[in-house]
Amino acid sequence: MRRLASILACLGLLACADPNAPVVEATALGDTRDPLGPYAVAVVVRENREIAAVRLSFRSAEAATAEVLLMEDRGDGRFTGEIPGYPAGAELHWFVEAEDGDGNFGYAPWQAEYGDASCVDALGPEDPLPEGGAAYCFSVLP
Repeated sequence: MRRLASILACLGLLACADPNAPVVEATALGDTRDPLGPYAVAVVVRENREIAAVRLSFRSAEAATAEVLLMEDRGDGRFTGEIPGYPAGAELHWFVEAEDGDGNFGYAPWQAEYGDASCVDALGPEDPLPEGGAAYCFSVLP
């Protein structure tokens, strides 16, 4: 019941309605023809408390688990990280998780709280949350 309430509170928002969670703002990366990378990710984290960590998770669509990197604090709530290059034809799923000093978590996109199985750009605001959550996705074009 709690998960359903959280899902309903989050539909159509950039971040979940949990008042204790950090708000993470990110822009999806577009498809690229660059197999060398890296692919730069920049986010803004809004939080009243100290930020303990901001993590960038990424994987190819074929990979079962994501790699996780700590993002660099640039000050004023700005954080950056880089996804390494991938070969042409790869589809990449990525999301950012911010944790505050009290152990509250915020995500960009917010659906990543439930996993990264789908791509948010394929979801409309009225679509139900897919099983396994959703992440930002882009492809390395041939």
